[in-house]
Amino acid sequence: MRHKDEEAHAYIADLDNDGEKELVMKNDKLFAVFSPRWGGRLVYLFSVEGKSGKMVVGNPCDDWNWMEELNKYMEVPANHPGALTELSYEHDRYGVEIEAAHGYQVKARLRNAQADSHAQDLKKELGLTVGSHELEVLYQIPPTLPSPTIECGFSPDYLSILRYGRRAFREINAAAKRGYSNNGISTWIRFADSGLDSLKNCPLTKTRARDFGHGQAIRFTAPGNIFTLYIGTRQREREEDGTPS
Repeated sequence: MRHKDEEAHAYIADLDNDGEKELVMKNDKLFAVFSPRWGGRLVYLFSVEGKSGKMVVGNPCDDWNWMEELNKYMEVPANHPGALTELSYEHDRYGVEIEAAHGYQVKARLRNAQADSHAQDLKKELGLTVGSHELEVLYQIPPTLPSPTIECGFSPDYLSILRYGRRAFREINAAAKRGYSNNGISTWIRFADSGLDSLKNCPLTKTRARDFGHGQAIRFTAPGNIFTLYIGTRQREREEDGTPS
């Protein structure tokens, strides 16, 4: 919130001092954190466009007082899944490569490096441009992993959910877009029209939802070996006063 500029940025850093480095991608709208160690998952996503930042993916205390390792996928209960999670491969280790670190558009690649995994060599090509409310994710899935199930967990305005629960939750259900809104902020996953034979074939038309702790998760089946999706968030122009709308 204090260090915005007119560029997008991508870098690797150990943000939480756990000995494992995270991938950060940020611009003037978003601050995204991926865990290469734990499934190449999007473990945190913040909206930073308003007067105050709002967490929309993740949980800042998902270790349950050190009962779990930081950023590790919690299985029992599966309370804080993050997003862009391939089920059954949540603990795979990923390598990370930054192709463009600063500028109008930044790019990075996460590649599954788990030697004993059917998901080995799965790639997530990530892109973020200046002014964009969405991360672009190009999936490249190896033939050893047919039709994986991918999960995205959303907690739009996590602090508001902690204080007031989910009574203000609203579902976003469009032709190629799914997500939730709460207290003046929306968070979603979207498939572009291009690349789909028909919107009827969009994987989001057959999503399965589940509750978790302080949010809702959406699960869908990958539509092929190569596809592009977007995950984004946006605040309304009018700032909320901190109470549910």
